[in-house]
Amino acid sequence: MGLRGIVYGGCHGLEIRGPGLRFRHPQASVLRRRIRAAAAVLTRDIPEFPGAHLESKGLALAVHYRGLSPSRRTALHRWVKGVAARAALAILPGKQVWDLVP
Repeated sequence: MGLRGIVYGGCHGLEIRGPGLRFRHPQASVLRRRIRAAAAVLTRDIPEFPGAHLESKGLALAVHYRGLSPSRRTALHRWVKGVAARAALAILPGKQVWDLVP
């Protein structure tokens, strides 16, 4: 954003930067592997849910379902929960999005 003197937190606090401050979770490389494994499955199979899409956020993933038919949301949520569980990721709900985070 380019604002001076601001501390930025990203990926739900896993990365933080600001004046004189640079933090990345100590296990970021291990966490990134888990995120990549989940992203591979989600990328491969998300076309089965037209109107949903995946966004990679580095140390997190976002499954957006705004365009998905409401009748398919339960099935998508069940599938996302399974992928998250296998990768040991938590799901944080948002406004028509689920964030998968370590």
